[in-house]
Amino acid sequence: MLVLPGCGGGSGGPPVVGDRPPPTSSAPATPNPVGLTFRQIELGTLAPPDGRDYRTPEFLGHYGLDAISADAAYQRGYFGQNVTIAVADDGMDLTHPDLAGKIVSPHHLRNRDAHVFEPDYGGDPGEGHGTYVALLAAGARGEKPGVNYEITISGGTPISTGNIHGVAPQASVMPIQLAGGGHPMEAVRYAVENQAHVLNFSIAVTTNYYGEYAGRDGIWLTTELPVFTPLLDRFRKSEFAQVANTVKDADIVMVWAGGNEGWNSVNNETHMCGKNFADEDGCEVGEGSVTAEEFMENFRWLPDPGDPSQKISFKEMWGTACGRDNCIDYNSPGGWKVAPLFQPELLGKWLVVGALNKNGEITGFSNGCGEARNWCLMAPGEDLAIGSKKILGTSFAAPMVSGALAVLKSRLPSMPMDVVQAALLFSAEPLGIRKNNLNEPDPVYGWGRLNLANAVTMQGMVRLPYSVAGTAQAVALRDAHVNLSPALAHVGERMQAVEIAVAGVGSAYYNMKLSGIVDFETASPRMLGYAAVDMLSPASGSRVEHHGLYANIGQQARDLHAVGMDFSANLLGRWRLHHALCDGCERSAWREWNVFQPAAVATAPFFARAGGSVVLQMQGNGMRPFVAFSGRRARHTPWRQFGLQWRHVHGDIDVVAEFSRIDESRSVWGANFGALGGTRTETNRSQLLLSGPLGRNWRGFASYEHNFAEVSMTSGMLSGISGLRAEGWSAGTQGRNIFRDNDTLRFSVRQETRVRDGQARINHLVAAGSSFVDAFYRGRSQSLKQQQTAIDLSTRPMIRYSLGYALSLQNNSALAFGMEYEDETRNGGISTQFRMDF
Repeated sequence: MLVLPGCGGGSGGPPVVGDRPPPTSSAPATPNPVGLTFRQIELGTLAPPDGRDYRTPEFLGHYGLDAISADAAYQRGYFGQNVTIAVADDGMDLTHPDLAGKIVSPHHLRNRDAHVFEPDYGGDPGEGHGTYVALLAAGARGEKPGVNYEITISGGTPISTGNIHGVAPQASVMPIQLAGGGHPMEAVRYAVENQAHVLNFSIAVTTNYYGEYAGRDGIWLTTELPVFTPLLDRFRKSEFAQVANTVKDADIVMVWAGGNEGWNSVNNETHMCGKNFADEDGCEVGEGSVTAEEFMENFRWLPDPGDPSQKISFKEMWGTACGRDNCIDYNSPGGWKVAPLFQPELLGKWLVVGALNKNGEITGFSNGCGEARNWCLMAPGEDLAIGSKKILGTSFAAPMVSGALAVLKSRLPSMPMDVVQAALLFSAEPLGIRKNNLNEPDPVYGWGRLNLANAVTMQGMVRLPYSVAGTAQAVALRDAHVNLSPALAHVGERMQAVEIAVAGVGSAYYNMKLSGIVDFETASPRMLGYAAVDMLSPASGSRVEHHGLYANIGQQARDLHAVGMDFSANLLGRWRLHHALCDGCERSAWREWNVFQPAAVATAPFFARAGGSVVLQMQGNGMRPFVAFSGRRARHTPWRQFGLQWRHVHGDIDVVAEFSRIDESRSVWGANFGALGGTRTETNRSQLLLSGPLGRNWRGFASYEHNFAEVSMTSGMLSGISGLRAEGWSAGTQGRNIFRDNDTLRFSVRQETRVRDGQARINHLVAAGSSFVDAFYRGRSQSLKQQQTAIDLSTRPMIRYSLGYALSLQNNSALAFGMEYEDETRNGGISTQFRMDF
């Protein structure tokens, strides 16, 4: 098995020997092993055309640019600017004039240096495989017509080009030399580390199969064929996993040449050479071609030709019901091209390219899309002119697509590459069965023929295809979301690693990490900047009172923060009804004790949204009840809180204790698990707040909060959450009239409320027994087993140090300065704020 350039026109093939049916126009394909979903994406508007004619003689130098309508992109200013295409190949001529000024971060994998060169294959300089690939993807567009077009780099002397116009003439090229022992995994790692947007692999992993053919004597050797999917379990599976781990957080698409083994159901023939023994020269027993169906039905592979006792029947390897109606996918490109079948995390980062001739038909040498049809399309790959040379191969169709990705990325600079890939696939000109159903890629042609005009002119809200796996769980998880509060941010990482079984085709299942199916979102950590805000209490603006009614108003009259009323009755005592109209405008997210105005209303529940809350609280000393409930802004996670507050003032010492019960529906302290399960949380909360004099104008304060929650589950994968405890505290000192009259200086230290104990249990199904490939192709048994995974919910403490200063001015104005430092094991930051209210 060799890693070879995917160039050339395939095996050609000798005349047919023996009686067999004539080749048919197509052969059946296995069902699509990966499902599709469509998502609405806003692509924005495109630039208007500039009216210029880009169809110059240089543009028409090879028919590929015209065939994909590249000039429509150039008219709108999209040339692949600010995009980097990495080219992993045998080498490259870095001095080629059409690559002048484009080369970035060249790297020789074996030598581990920047000295990339073009191997000496006996041709002229600039005619190497990797050089041609780079030129087709990003060769420069000349500025002045003449004997040769000229380009100017950074205002320097004009350079005569070789008239080789690439698809993305303003993209950068990152050469990665594989020759001498470089491995695709190393190329992926280097491209990711150096932030390439596209990585082009015009290479192929092929093999010649030695074996016996039913009814014929001798040993038969095939011409080069793909490494078929069932064999990848033993040869490449671990490598696919390593690549998936490397690219999981990278914004990159890898483009693969589909291979030149001619394994497509239009061509539908396999060439073989018969020998008396494996090392015999020539084809002494005979040679000829058979159909793909005949080959898969009758061929028995000898992995070791020297040991004829080990035989693998291709019929059994692919399934016992082989033949025209149910057999191997006769278009499978095999090898690295089908890696997402083994690692679904690669979906959205993989693209396979087959080759078309000038008539828009698949060439005789190109493999079809087959199992890779969801991430496959076709591009020109035969009779492409490079100077005086004509080249062919899927190797040269692939860089046409890599360049097109770069051009489309320059049209969609803010979009991630998986969106760019999806747009390029869906905009392809339909071929095969897709002519009748735009949402179904064809087994031979995938999404169809590359059309750059269609791609760049897509705008507004569009539906784009994404490859997904269906789920074996009872609850539908596709497109589900999990929203976690800052307190549970670290839990998300643990949850995403949980594996569940997802349906492929029929009774075949993948095991896939939850992160590949469910969209996990974690709220950003609270912004630094409370210190100055807390110094102005209540919030900025003014307070208007009239006959017991009051309103807290922001800086402008229309900014109404809260309304309420104070009322009293002889038997019921004094009460306050308070309705908060916005989230967080009355106080910071943490209720720090204000030592000079301790009569604050009851807080909103732990980590719940405060916006729109309503509070009814009895005022005064002693034991006083209160009740609070959520408003319209919390309709998706409604809550209610009721409790008792005991307050005792003895001289200058103020003590407040609060005991309350908080009921939250469909929420676990701000976490919405969505399809993973509905929850109902009952939290018992205790608070103790102390304030006392420290001498002169200074007072000290401290607070402690403890929460214990019981969580009941209503549906989904979550089977339970138990032992949920959280706590937080604060302490500090505050002085009045320190530097001048009516000023306030405060220093405080607080530990944000953290989850101290707790455990979530997730029930999930996993596929056991045979692998997906074994079950799908060979019919071997799988089973679904129930597992339970326990996840520790404890979180790291976050400590916040705050220093604040406030000064009251004339005309009810005030200014405040605050400085904070937040420290957490994996995050730290410092901020300063200045605020002035009028």
